This record gives sequence, C-alpha cells and structure tokens, in this order.
Amino acid sequence: MHIWKNLMVLVLPLFVVLVSTAGCTSMAPTSMGPTKQPEPGRPLIKGLISGLSNPADLVTFRVCKQAGREVLWGTRPGNGQWEAVISNYSEGTTYTVTAEVKGYVSQPKSYTIHIIGQTAYVVQDNQVGEEALALNFHFDPLTK
Repeated sequence: MHIWKNLMVLVLPLFVVLVSTAGCTSMAPTSMGPTKQPEPGRPLIKGLISGLSNPADLVTFRVCKQAGREVLWGTRPGNGQWEAVISNYSEGTTYTVTAEVKGYVSQPKSYTIHIIGQTAYVVQDNQVGEEALALNFHFDPLTK
C-alpha cells in the first residue's frame, strides 16, 4: 500500500497536467454575433460653419422632408467643416437643410436639396444645381 501511495503522489500531478493541456490549440478569433453593415457614404452633404465667437457654441443641423418630417439631425461645436450622410433617404425627394445656434441667426437660413440616385444636389430657383458639398452657414449674433 505504501508503494501505491507513492505512485499516486507521482502519477496524479502528471495526469492532471496531461488532462488539462489536452485539446488546447491556438484558434483564430471568431465573430461572437452578427456583424454590422458599414454605413453608406452617400448621399453626402457638407459645408463650413463660420461667424461663431465661442468655440463651444453648439451648432444643430437638421435635414427635413418638405412635409416637415425630420430625417436627420446632428450637432458639432464651433466653427469649421461639417458633413453628414443622409442614410434614411428617398430618391427623388426634396429636403431642407438648416443649421441653428442659440443667440445667432444663420445666413442663409436654409438650403433646399434634392436627391437623385445616391447624390444630393442643391436646388436654386427650382433648378437642380451642383452637388451639395458647399452648404456653408455663416452666423451673426442676434441683435436686441
């Protein structure tokens, strides 16, 4: 019995090590759920914000259907470049784009755009013009 006890002391740890490492292989990472589809890059609209005196002033952008239903909105602080992708759009639909800052008035007040295919175009005098990549808003402080 003494030999059996010594054998167990030596064999048992070896057995535990063998069992614990058996089947361990290096595996490539796998996806743990559905993958998200990439955001579409079109129709893209963009422009420049200027005239704000405080870099912390928050600009709110809105894209609305002509019937007034908002389809996109977003914010950014201060002056500079802005851009947005209208991901929930209807081809052949006309939209109004506005930018607002509390205590300021924008020039222009809005832009009208029309989507053809996956491209947004500026509408001026009821005519579709250039691609909507220069929707610039200049802000002046409200005067009391």
